[in-house]
Amino acid sequence: MLGAKVKVQPSAERVAVAVPKWSSTGRILRLKGRGVPRPDGGKGDQYVTLRLMLPQKPDPKLEAFVAQWQPEADSPRQSMGV
Repeated sequence: MLGAKVKVQPSAERVAVAVPKWSSTGRILRLKGRGVPRPDGGKGDQYVTLRLMLPQKPDPKLEAFVAQWQPEADSPRQSMGV
């Protein structure tokens, strides 16, 4: 939800990838020039598909926040109670 920098290993070396805020599972990020070598000597792009996971241990503060959080209306119908 807040974004992060994570390390991935697309090939021989590990790379830090910036995950944008509000990213969801399934979002695809492109690592330009980090893919398979091309015949011309360059490298192609590597694509990383995000898979977000909840923490393994419960966090009481996080649970309390989520329990009291009320999302804003996503559509006009919600704000009208329809």
